[in-house]
Amino acid sequence: MRRRIRINPDKSPINLIKNKSNKDNEKIDFEKRIENVNEALNRAQTFSERYEYEQKIGQLLTMMYLDDIDADFVKNSMKISDDELESMVEKLIELGYLHYVSDDEVELTKDGVFHVVTQNTELFE
Repeated sequence: MRRRIRINPDKSPINLIKNKSNKDNEKIDFEKRIENVNEALNRAQTFSERYEYEQKIGQLLTMMYLDDIDADFVKNSMKISDDELESMVEKLIELGYLHYVSDDEVELTKDGVFHVVTQNTELFE
């Protein structure tokens, strides 16, 4: 879905710049609009990064469900760093999808398995 922005032609940035009779408050309004656009772009970037992160977490869970894997395999196949993998594992432990079985090994919990199965129905058709 594409979001569109309607701009009042009388107050468009081009008219504000071209119109020599602008008042100071209209110029401030223009600067405020630029600030609002920048904030919206930052939120969109944050959303995009969060979406990518959630996709990677789902991919990790699916990989763990399908086979026993080690950290090097995950890092190489997903092209992530040690820190990113550690962050994802900690997040999944907090969510109750993983738990430690030893100091250096985690496995899917029942909730983790349920999540994978419900999110990847195409694997089971």
